[in-house]
Amino acid sequence: MIKYCDISDCENVGLYVTDYAQGTYEHNEISRNALAGIWVKNYASPIMRENHIHHGRDVGIFTFDNGMGYFEKNDIHNNRIAGFEVKAGANPTVVKCEIHHGQTGGIYVHENGLGQFIENKIHSNNFAGKLHDGR
Repeated sequence: MIKYCDISDCENVGLYVTDYAQGTYEHNEISRNALAGIWVKNYASPIMRENHIHHGRDVGIFTFDNGMGYFEKNDIHNNRIAGFEVKAGANPTVVKCEIHHGQTGGIYVHENGLGQFIENKIHSNNFAGKLHDGR
């Protein structure tokens, strides 16, 4: 379990979960990272609750290459790209998160991305709250 950590000002991704990894991540401060605040890929399936993910220079949370996971009550805001991006077979469950004040969109699902999005508050983003490119 990773809890109450400050993962900020990284020159790459703040938190990288890959290769079937799991684990629980709660009440962490993840901010001002050069790439995404969090990457989840290659069948990783973390549980992420009540994290504060903000002011990143890329995406807040990026699930891709079959990444999964359960994301609940995270506050995701002021990221340069989408608050939450899903692509390439990723299939996260996103529940009761607040995704706001992003410089582009709130949630961006594309390139065969999937996911369940339940009771989220998506507001005040510069572009669409949720964009699904179903190609």
